[in-house]
Amino acid sequence: MPLFENQTCPVCQRLFEADDDVVYCPECGTPHHRECYRLIGHCVNQGLHRTNYSYFEEHKAAADGDTAQLPGGFYIPSPSQQEKKGDTGESANGNTPRITMTAPSLLPEEYEKSSEMIDGESVTDIAATVRASIPRFIGIFKKQSESGKKAGWNWSAFFFGSLYFLYRKMYRQGIALLCAVVLLLMGSSLLMTKLAPDTTALMQEAVTLSAQNDAEGFTAKLMEAQSASDLPKATALVYAFLGIVLLIRILAALFADRIYKSTVFRLIKSVTEQLDNGASFQTSFMGNEEFDLSQEQMKRLYLARKGGVSIFAPLAALLIVDLLITFF
Repeated sequence: MPLFENQTCPVCQRLFEADDDVVYCPECGTPHHRECYRLIGHCVNQGLHRTNYSYFEEHKAAADGDTAQLPGGFYIPSPSQQEKKGDTGESANGNTPRITMTAPSLLPEEYEKSSEMIDGESVTDIAATVRASIPRFIGIFKKQSESGKKAGWNWSAFFFGSLYFLYRKMYRQGIALLCAVVLLLMGSSLLMTKLAPDTTALMQEAVTLSAQNDAEGFTAKLMEAQSASDLPKATALVYAFLGIVLLIRILAALFADRIYKSTVFRLIKSVTEQLDNGASFQTSFMGNEEFDLSQEQMKRLYLARKGGVSIFAPLAALLIVDLLITFF
């Protein structure tokens, strides 16, 4: 029989192939696909290690003789053998094995096991919600709690403005900033057309010539625009627009961390209150695996999903702004 023929990985339930990358638990010998082992972060039979469970001893005396020996002296049970045993030694539904797994840790160990609190919320819950750049924000939240200062400085918020807020899932603030800048841009454009019509018309013609790859015509229109009678008004409007945008960015940079702290803590408090009022988490996963998670573990998985960062939100915002500018 070819190596791994008719045998399945206890995590994904897919048949092993001859060229699969297979690893074995160093404690009990249970085989897994390498990626499957990385996914769950430990051996499927981890719960049996304290009983000195041995995968080899469990399956070496298979009654039907339908096993394939693997390098190192370990065996993979045949499908008929796998149907007989689950994680507790019994089949979950009579013919399908039941696999119980715990979720891989989302956090560095120092935060996973931390008992520290910040403003009444555990550092572990805060870290699970933040997900990215945890040490930085834990340090910032501690300083904010100790000093009581509302202002700070966030360079990412200064350079990226609303996109940073959307990236950190501060959706209300991000959308408000984005709308403010878009409305400001549209208002400035209308004022430019009304107060500096000659310069506006020449600049629009220059942009059209540039799109047509007419470098000579583009340069000529720019030179003509520089001598327009209403150029000083147009210049003043441009500086006013840039000044207001700069002011918005400075305010965003000053208060971004304070707003983010409020967002993180509000989410944690909301979930905690629901749990205190009798709510509970329920898991639903595809396949026949069961995840043995405590309510605290599921709470942190939920916080991680609701918190963390979003790449899609800022990209969508950029696309919407580009479409507005194009059609406006």
